[in-house]
Amino acid sequence: MKSNKKQIGIAFILLEVLTGCGTSHGGETALQPKGTGIFPSVVQQVMMSLKGHTTIPLLAPTFVPTGSGHLTATTGSSPKSYSIGMFATKSRIPINAPSLATSTYPEVASFGASRWPSSAQAMRAIHAWNADEGIIPQPPEQQHAVALGYHVNATIYTMGNVTSIQWQAGRWLFEVNDNHNVTRTALAKQIVRFTHQTPFPRADQSGLVIINYNTVGTRETIQSLVIWNRGPILYHDQTTMPLNALRMTVSMKQF
Repeated sequence: MKSNKKQIGIAFILLEVLTGCGTSHGGETALQPKGTGIFPSVVQQVMMSLKGHTTIPLLAPTFVPTGSGHLTATTGSSPKSYSIGMFATKSRIPINAPSLATSTYPEVASFGASRWPSSAQAMRAIHAWNADEGIIPQPPEQQHAVALGYHVNATIYTMGNVTSIQWQAGRWLFEVNDNHNVTRTALAKQIVRFTHQTPFPRADQSGLVIINYNTVGTRETIQSLVIWNRGPILYHDQTTMPLNALRMTVSMKQF
């Protein structure tokens, strides 16, 4: 559970090196698809720009969280990967505009994919991602069970000031972490309710949901990450609000 990093960017760079290549809150609302297409216009633009630049089957969300103002994006791609960062701006800025590289515009969401040599290596990458971004208790100071509804039982781990609620659902591992002595049981129950009421994407081997609450002084940040594999390909999305990250995941469609 790391606090001072560009979370998805650093993790995605790591993947690049190794491969060689509905409630809104907290100021976030849903940018709904407009017109006849099922994808928001910015998503359509960035995905069209990736055509021919990567061999990975393109998945993109039809749901994109956004703040106030306008939405734009940056793209990155190689034959074995692609990545999209989406930003809220006060004025209209074209995708991949040079100003986005040096700006401090808030990143409201990101998504992408990377191809691994095999399904087994993709699964190991998910485990490594959890070791870097999440929590693998070893060993916790305390642990006890908690019921989250829908016949789902989780384990609460306490390690110093950090608490982690973790549970398994099929091939998916879910964890909600907090570094400020807060046990996020209510959120864990919301996540369980969402995943039982909304069809979740099938992970061929495994999937991972990490929600990190990091408090430094009076400033709290939230990282909400979903990663899953389809054979040797890892797909991921990230935003700040946990349920919006899940909504992005379930809205992923073939482009």
